[in-house]
Amino acid sequence: MTTADVLIIDDESAVRDAVAEDLKREGYNLHFAQNGQEGIQQLRENCPTVILLDLRMPVMDGFEFLESIQLRPQDPYSVIVLTGHGDAGAIKICYESGVTTFIKKPFNLFEIRGVVKNAIAVKQLTNYLDELVKSRTEELEQRMREVTALNQMFQDQLSKNIESEAEHNALIGGLERLIDETEELLRLARNKQSTNDSQPGFANEELGGETLDDLLPPGQDASFG
Repeated sequence: MTTADVLIIDDESAVRDAVAEDLKREGYNLHFAQNGQEGIQQLRENCPTVILLDLRMPVMDGFEFLESIQLRPQDPYSVIVLTGHGDAGAIKICYESGVTTFIKKPFNLFEIRGVVKNAIAVKQLTNYLDELVKSRTEELEQRMREVTALNQMFQDQLSKNIESEAEHNALIGGLERLIDETEELLRLARNKQSTNDSQPGFANEELGGETLDDLLPPGQDASFG
């Protein structure tokens, strides 16, 4: 048997006592309020799973109580309204406030017990599913954060690799340009050597492998005439 808290909000002590006597047999933790104002206080302090709510009460009636708590499907508790015969308008107002379960007075205690038991089972299952979804959502969010972090690390490493590759390519390009320039200088040197070799009266062998310009004093070239 699952323990649950039940809040009974009714200004008639006879109703509270009769319902309490019957529900105690189910092992529920019971809490009581004589009007909506006390009910709000009990709701805050005890977090019940089910609220049995009378509509006609002094100080704060059931309608004002519903307006105050702003009942939502995701709330951890459900509300069962105790209503009299001919209260179609009241039922409509309560339904628009989020209430879906009603018990008409005079009610049967077996009916109260069955409706409360069913409401508790449904709400506990709903709460469990909500917690499960929340837990799975948090787990997925954590995994998403991990994937995002790994992706960022990959992007950073990729950027570094690209930068390294760019530096490597720049170095290779510089070396290739240096080789081209060196080859061009060698070509010019060979052309100059060929020109020197063609000067009349001198042969390359006669100069011992040196060019004519190499043998002349500084500032004087090998041009004649």
